Amino acid sequence: LGYSEGELVGTDWYEAVVPERLRESGRAAYEQEIDSGSDDAVHESVVVTKDGDERTIAWRDTIVRDADGAVSDTAGG
Repeated sequence: LGYSEGELVGTDWYEAVVPERLRESGRAAYEQEIDSGSDDAVHESVVVTKDGDERTIAWRDTIVRDADGAVSDTAGG
């Protein structure tokens, strides 16, 4: 996408690379995935590169949970 790792790690993915017109629906889909108990899903989405171009990407999203099954907000636990 043209960003360095340091420019994206720790940022809000939706604010950083998702076009504004798609942010609300993207967040809603993510929340639905968490609520459904799904821990592993494949997604396809439009993102904006650092140069402002839009691209469609696909990725696998794995939700990290703590020992109690709650969604962890960091990969480290």
